[in-house]
Amino acid sequence: MADVLSHHGIKGMHWGVRRSPEELGHPSPGSKKAQQDQRRNERAQIVDAMKRVHSMSDKELLERIGRLTNEKRLMELSIDSLTTTSNPYANIAIESGKRVLGTVMNGVGLYTVNSILSGKFNLKEMAGYVAPKPKNK
Repeated sequence: MADVLSHHGIKGMHWGVRRSPEELGHPSPGSKKAQQDQRRNERAQIVDAMKRVHSMSDKELLERIGRLTNEKRLMELSIDSLTTTSNPYANIAIESGKRVLGTVMNGVGLYTVNSILSGKFNLKEMAGYVAPKPKNK
């Protein structure tokens, strides 16, 4: 009996015990329903607001437009403050990165069109499109 392989489970494990979806980290059906209800309510609010636009006075419309314009301006300023920096070296790196990426994407696009038309694909030839030879001055 020395060549017998047997397995009796894991110590402390109970047969037939299942974990609930919440214990496994899956969202419960109730929460999915709640999310759907929330989306439905948001859509209904938007539709109601659009219906109310026709009954708004000029003053209310101007206030609403001003508010939305200010929110949009704030969002643009927030994005600009995240993408720009006062460090001149960082700005140089960002601009040169944009130029390099533009050159590479342009070369890839040109080579893709060329390879589709000719039916041939060559990595060395593509490298010539992606990284063109420097111009002699």
